Amino acid sequence: MRDLEVPYLILLDLQKDAYRRWCMSRTTLRASVFSLTLTARYVKLLLHGERFLGLVPDMLQLGGDFVIDPQGRIAFAHAMKNNGDHAAVLSLIEAIERAAVARP
Repeated sequence: MRDLEVPYLILLDLQKDAYRRWCMSRTTLRASVFSLTLTARYVKLLLHGERFLGLVPDMLQLGGDFVIDPQGRIAFAHAMKNNGDHAAVLSLIEAIERAAVARP
């Protein structure tokens, strides 16, 4: 995370407490490893210079993108439905900007 050099705080849920509380889901081995669409997507990213970040301890865990406003409220939430289901970058940027000016 140090290499990202972002101007805002990024929180990691290493013990998966929020993951459990927010009822985040998991995928299946078949859906994650044997998905031709997903494999093609990763090959395309690698061919365009994306770095392989390595394997993670729980390859079946689906993540999500969340923005928390200064008052500690969830300003944006997107729980992944499959490995390729990420929130749109523009949506995240807009949510961060809105959260930054949110009033108590």
